[in-house]
Amino acid sequence: MTARTPVLAALAVLLVSGSRAVGAAAHAPADPPAGRPDVIVDLASKEGAALVGASWRYRDVTLVNVAARAAGPDLRPSGAPIRALDVSPSATDVFAREAGFERIAPDALEQRRGNGKVSFGWYRVDVTLPERIGSVPVRYEPPAGLSPAAVRYVRTSGSDGRTLAAVIAQLAARECLQIELENGEYKLTQLKANSSTEKTLAPEESRLLELLFEDGPETIIHPSNARNLNIYLLGISGQLQKRLDGMYFTRNIGNVAVGYLASLVFAMGMALTASGRDTTGIIFLTWWFFFCASIVGAIVLTNVIPAAVRAIRGLGGARQLIPGVAVLAAFGSVFVFLLKMLAKDVSPTYSLVLAALVGANLAWAPALKRLTTPGRQAMRDIEGFHLFLEKVEQDQMQRLNAKGEPLGAAIEFVPYAIALEVKEAWGDHLTAECFAAPTTR
Repeated sequence: MTARTPVLAALAVLLVSGSRAVGAAAHAPADPPAGRPDVIVDLASKEGAALVGASWRYRDVTLVNVAARAAGPDLRPSGAPIRALDVSPSATDVFAREAGFERIAPDALEQRRGNGKVSFGWYRVDVTLPERIGSVPVRYEPPAGLSPAAVRYVRTSGSDGRTLAAVIAQLAARECLQIELENGEYKLTQLKANSSTEKTLAPEESRLLELLFEDGPETIIHPSNARNLNIYLLGISGQLQKRLDGMYFTRNIGNVAVGYLASLVFAMGMALTASGRDTTGIIFLTWWFFFCASIVGAIVLTNVIPAAVRAIRGLGGARQLIPGVAVLAAFGSVFVFLLKMLAKDVSPTYSLVLAALVGANLAWAPALKRLTTPGRQAMRDIEGFHLFLEKVEQDQMQRLNAKGEPLGAAIEFVPYAIALEVKEAWGDHLTAECFAAPTTR
């Protein structure tokens, strides 16, 4: 996607306009981003202008006498009729038309232009926003038809506490609910949204709105309410699976079940034919290990490992990680003891093969959930939008959404930033409160 952004200047006053992309709403003014920029382009040099296809133009401005009104008691132009000076062409006309502009070279910008002791002029530069950065096509708006929760589901093939936080933020941005931080807890209050807004909500957003306020117009979001958080997330996940699995993913559940049953039959066959120093109870022990190790392994894959990755990256998840590690340590020690006992009483090979069967099922079953062709295209669009949020929008979101403050209405992309793990204080804090909810896939 290519966007042309016009920039005009009148002497010392530089007026910048144009959108990031078609359909993107204007943002409130903000200070320049802090920190070191990724790229610096000198638009006053031929080389720099060529990098972004910059094209400079100039046009003289005429001062004209126009009808106006004096300032009134309300400090607005509501007073008596007067005559005043204005510029022609106006900024609106300059943005809308290129006629009358003189094309100038980038290295000729310092040449003096204009006549008279009072002189104004418009400088305009058109630049082309890049279609890609590196190998990733840049996307300046969310992928069509994908809500924040859907974006996370496609990108991670599952739902978790961050998904829940993204949907809550989206409902707040759509003015369906209000979020307030009270005594370390988030209080959500239902707002009376108009019917047209509710009709445009994604299915998972409508479902969460029902679940949040089924017992009243207010609810509290806090990790201590793990049961409710789990209900909310299951409601979201169910809607996402119904809507996206057939279109963006192929699950191959039948192949997973056949593979698991085949492995279990093979393990039981080994137990029936095993010989060694002591094979008492080997059938039950083999079945118990295979069944319990598969369940615990699935918990590790869907909860512990994702939480650990998020905690390492500073994106929250520590609360979810602690109980998961405790369960893993408790059951893991039992599994190790059992494998050592089987190695001693039957054979080391028996223990290794049994552990390998469980490990193979845990490794290959998630891999069978594959992206379809539309899923791969959606993934490319998501990565392009993620790149835009990270490189362009992140600093402004940090400034307008400080930790503990209400969601800024001007920040339309915060729900997507939460879903895509773009660090910003407000969303990260809300996400931490939702991490009692487990990951679902």
